[in-house]
Amino acid sequence: MKKQLKSLGGRLRRNKGAAPKAVPRITNDTLAEHREAVIAKGKRYKYPMQQTKHRTVAVSVVIVVLLVASLAVLTWFRLYKAQDTSSFFYRVTQILPLSVATIDGEQVPYKDYLLELRSSMHYLTTKEAVNFASDDGKRQLEYQKRQALDKVVEQTLIRKLAKENNITVSQGEVDDFIKNQINANQLGASEDDYKAVIKDYYDWTFDEYQHSIENQLLRRKVVFAIDAVAKGKADQIYQQLQSGADFAKLASDQSDDIATKAGGGDVGFLAPNSEDPDNIYKAVKDLQIGQVSVVSKGANNFYVARLIERRGNEVHAAHITVSLKAFSDKLKTLRDEGKVKEFITVDKQ
Repeated sequence: MKKQLKSLGGRLRRNKGAAPKAVPRITNDTLAEHREAVIAKGKRYKYPMQQTKHRTVAVSVVIVVLLVASLAVLTWFRLYKAQDTSSFFYRVTQILPLSVATIDGEQVPYKDYLLELRSSMHYLTTKEAVNFASDDGKRQLEYQKRQALDKVVEQTLIRKLAKENNITVSQGEVDDFIKNQINANQLGASEDDYKAVIKDYYDWTFDEYQHSIENQLLRRKVVFAIDAVAKGKADQIYQQLQSGADFAKLASDQSDDIATKAGGGDVGFLAPNSEDPDNIYKAVKDLQIGQVSVVSKGANNFYVARLIERRGNEVHAAHITVSLKAFSDKLKTLRDEGKVKEFITVDKQ
């Protein structure tokens, strides 16, 4: 113990005379050096984390791009090669602006094609018990595809011509058409019944049905508006009749109705509820015997009609028709010039 105390005392005497270590002076420069040193140590951890983050973002972007590309390829294959008509891909076409064809540079919406085709398929399977897996069913399906595709190509051309000629159909006109159908009890006694029949027969929502009605009304307006030649011929026939021309002879010479022209345009007796697509009954019901109507619009023609006799609430009439040709001629010209391009393969029937 004495030796240990003696040794400790010697060390204390030696240290007592030693000079203290110098303490560095704190200045702006030393602070800057210290800050750089701390930052340099932090970078060893920061940069690897940034690189990992950037790599994660890059990988995520690649995955998203591949996923989108895969979905695009799948959608293209299912619609343009397999021609999928399922509800899922119909919804896809409602979201994405996909085209099934073009006409004169205008895109024909794929959704419109599926709207028409799916409706026909629904009716045939539920009301006619058609099996599209059978040979006959496959032929019918190809026919329905051609019908649907031709129809929407025509609709697109109609919309193009309507825009060029400032022709529109208002919601009020659509509503009036539907009200008239309901009142005539053509599809149901009430609006709810009407909608139920539409769903049952066409598998359409009411909005889809309204869209179809709008297309019908717009087509009618356009085909009449652009056919100045047919209107001119009908006006000329009317003027000839007003000047005393023989109705039967004029019908035989100039009427476009093959079924009635040989008989002087005679259509027989018509009742208020007769099958009368040109609405001849309405055109002559208020005329005097032998009187001729003004130029009227039929289903797909201009015509003038003559009242021959009455029998109770029936009328005996004759007519001279002038068919509308301008629209069909324009469509044929566009097809002949290769301005109709179809993006799916459908038999040309």
